[in-house]
Amino acid sequence: MKKRILCGAAAIVSLFILFMIVWPLGGLLMPQRTSFGANWGGFLQAEEDSCDVMFFGSSIVYCDAYPDFFTQTSGRSAYVLAGPEQNMAMTYYYIKGALETQSPSIVFVEMTEMYFPKKNDFQKANIGYMPWGENRLRATFDTAEKDEWFGLLFPIYDYHDRWNEITPDELKQNLEGYTAEKCRGYTYLTDAVPQGKFTVKKVNEDEYDFNLEWFKKITQLARENDITLIPYIAPYYERLSDEHMEQIRKDVADEGFYLLNCNEYFDEFGFNSQTDFFDSLHTNCYGAQKFSRWMGRYVKDNVM
Repeated sequence: MKKRILCGAAAIVSLFILFMIVWPLGGLLMPQRTSFGANWGGFLQAEEDSCDVMFFGSSIVYCDAYPDFFTQTSGRSAYVLAGPEQNMAMTYYYIKGALETQSPSIVFVEMTEMYFPKKNDFQKANIGYMPWGENRLRATFDTAEKDEWFGLLFPIYDYHDRWNEITPDELKQNLEGYTAEKCRGYTYLTDAVPQGKFTVKKVNEDEYDFNLEWFKKITQLARENDITLIPYIAPYYERLSDEHMEQIRKDVADEGFYLLNCNEYFDEFGFNSQTDFFDSLHTNCYGAQKFSRWMGRYVKDNVM
């Protein structure tokens, strides 16, 4: 009997040692993430409580909100923490995670994601680069497909085949950790695609109720942390229909907030349709500078 107990204990200890050796290898094999969202590594290097204003949402945010130019006109420090095709559930967990090291007085949430799907192909990035802790685990179980859980809990499962692809620079950075990001979460794009007429974006209305419930949780989180929440729609050429915009506006108002629809101020940004857009949904660096300066002035003139 004693021998069985000792064998069992030895097996448990062996598994624990194996886990402690193998589990960190997943992090070493992960690709560097310094642009196109989910840039948690750089964000966590920002000085604690140094981000007075934060922008959250999907790729629309990390392509349009340029913190340096926002700061120029607002006088407030800013940071972007967003992920590709991010829905409201992920945005909630991104805000919650950001509050562990930052105390923003203003939070912008881009609302086009009210029609984004509950599940998407970017969860491995959106969750996989979050810091370990309860917040990440809850995000995993609440937003990822069950067949993604194992890879998110044990990254080596998803990245084990990169052992012959990883570069010395990647390995060095993963060993040393990330440095603070110069663009503060913004993704710098220079390509320009000329835009023509405004078009109506196709959406899946079935996703709306799911996102609305998580938006309500965001409003509660903002109130609990004394944050001025600014729900907004970014300016773009592929727009939500008037019906869908009105639905968002009404639900935002029902929660006690005002929806800043930046498309209503489109002409004020001074966009050049031939040079300032990466595609119909995203500005490039030239458009982002114009938009961010305007947003900075808006905050300076309208938010105490």
